[in-house]
Amino acid sequence: MIEEILNVIQKSWKLVMFFVLLVSIFIFQRFIQSTVKKAANENRIPADVVNGIIVLIRFGSAIGVLYSAVYFLEFGESASISLSLFLGSIVSFASMYTIQNFVSGIYIVITRPFKVNDFVKIGNSEGVVTEISLNYTSILNFEGILELIPNKRILNSTFINYDQKIKDPNKKNQRLEWTEKIKSTLNEEEVTRYSFIWGAPLIDYKEIKSKLNTVCEKYESIFGYKPEYFPFTINHRLEFCFVLSSNQPITILKYKTNFLDDIVELFH
Repeated sequence: MIEEILNVIQKSWKLVMFFVLLVSIFIFQRFIQSTVKKAANENRIPADVVNGIIVLIRFGSAIGVLYSAVYFLEFGESASISLSLFLGSIVSFASMYTIQNFVSGIYIVITRPFKVNDFVKIGNSEGVVTEISLNYTSILNFEGILELIPNKRILNSTFINYDQKIKDPNKKNQRLEWTEKIKSTLNEEEVTRYSFIWGAPLIDYKEIKSKLNTVCEKYESIFGYKPEYFPFTINHRLEFCFVLSSNQPITILKYKTNFLDDIVELFH
């Protein structure tokens, strides 16, 4: 009788310990996530890394809960083996695709060929990077649609980052001392320079330039920089390469279509 009571107490105690551990894991997970997000908001952690850290925290918490359940609820040795086999099967099954994306995501986060808020072209996709996780990279395209691109595909594609650092364009090039060069580097700002090709009908070249200058001057206040253009090729029409520059890539995403519409209206 006493032995049965002790067994009941022991099982009850393990059950209480299990729930205490569950609450502890939940509180710890929430604390780490809030700390990471706060650090990201204060720019102490790159936004690109936040999602990866959160995924690892959740995955580790899930494993902790599963093994705690096996230990405290006494599912037995067979349950431990089954759980290990189950987790091993998940990893093995995912390794053909998910793990490759995961590894590619880590590589992107470390090497940083682009970051959140950069204007990029990946394969046939163009837009502003809104999120970089360890599996997918999200891009907001010109249609206002979010594209989720697997990180593995990114590393297998040709991509262009239109963002670049430029010095004050109002300053003339001059020979600087070493300390002045360092200061000028610190004063560099990041500007998105997006380019595209458009063909004008074969009419008087001065007339074409006059019309293009009218539109470019109109959009200088919108983009913050006057759009540039130069002749690209001549065949059945005169093709120009346009360069739109802005400190905010989302501005180019929003107004590029309007800019092109205004040009087309002048020629048709």
